[in-house]
Amino acid sequence: RMQERTETDGWWKRTELWTGALALLVRLWFLGRLVDSPFFEPIPGGNDRSLYVALAQQVAQGSIFPQGVFEYMPLYPCLLGLIQAVCGAKLLLYCAGLLGVLLDTATTMLIVRLALRCGASRAAAALGGLLYAFYPTAIIYSAITMPNTLNVFLLTLFATVCLKMPLLGKDASLYTSTGGDKPRPYTPNQITNFRCRGGVYPRPMG
Repeated sequence: RMQERTETDGWWKRTELWTGALALLVRLWFLGRLVDSPFFEPIPGGNDRSLYVALAQQVAQGSIFPQGVFEYMPLYPCLLGLIQAVCGAKLLLYCAGLLGVLLDTATTMLIVRLALRCGASRAAAALGGLLYAFYPTAIIYSAITMPNTLNVFLLTLFATVCLKMPLLGKDASLYTSTGGDKPRPYTPNQITNFRCRGGVYPRPMG
């Protein structure tokens, strides 16, 4: 029943937590292996990672918009610069990797929540979270100084927040009055269709 998949249930919270915990463990394991690898240190001038590290040094020295190829995309360089200012240059790669792991863990949990808000079953929501938790490319990027993990987190967070907000003056609740004594929940397909059409919730018939 739709009522069993609302945010007051508690089941989705447990699904969210254990999928997030698996994502965290896998990424911490990979980060630990990567630290002992020669690939952990970026090659100076050899790839994007080295460019981001160089930009972080500029930001840590006070340049909010560092000069270079990423001058007009300052969010991730500024974040790395803040990490370097707080933790120091020697710990930059380690702290940035740990931050990436935590952000990707949060993304996994948000995917579960997003799926449930769209009307998915607990099993389908858990499957979506697990697919991302064990997605090799996501695991790799979470541990290195690249903005991909931050971008995915912000996009998923934005989508989750949008589904929570009231739409066109209507309450974005999964329930609506039918004109009778008790509200009747929308079906998952109705919720998806309504939101794709701009969030206009018509009154159900019957």
